[in-house]
Amino acid sequence: MDDPLRPIEDAILREARMEALLLRGARSFQSTVHRSQVRRMARENRDHSRILRRHVRELRGGPRGPGRTPRRVLPLGPMRPPEALEKALGYKSALAGYYEEITGGIEDRYLRKFVEIVARCEREDRKLLESMIDAEEQNLLPIGADEYEADQELETEAA
Repeated sequence: MDDPLRPIEDAILREARMEALLLRGARSFQSTVHRSQVRRMARENRDHSRILRRHVRELRGGPRGPGRTPRRVLPLGPMRPPEALEKALGYKSALAGYYEEITGGIEDRYLRKFVEIVARCEREDRKLLESMIDAEEQNLLPIGADEYEADQELETEAA
């Protein structure tokens, strides 16, 4: 019997893998602003997988509450941060395409709408990631980056 929620469970694992790739890839940026933006993207991916997990648990009629521990993502292996970033770029495109594929098979309208929104977010994040990589290659810092980095240094010293 084919499980209609299996594609969503696969998407949860893909989101977790994307989070791991982005966290490793964030280290390749020189700019603190770019690093923090990539880490924010990773947190968004974690939130996406958490929300998808909740939908699956609710649709299966599972228990309410904190839930079970999600399955572990395969380790990335020896991968340098720039390689992880390149892999994350490809994964963002693949993930957006995957979401667009599975949208038609989702019966729950709230889950379907969330998956459509996440697909759009993945496409937009990919464009942002590409522009940050280009800016890093050309040694261009975002406007206000030096003030931001100075604030970050002050916060680090205070802690």
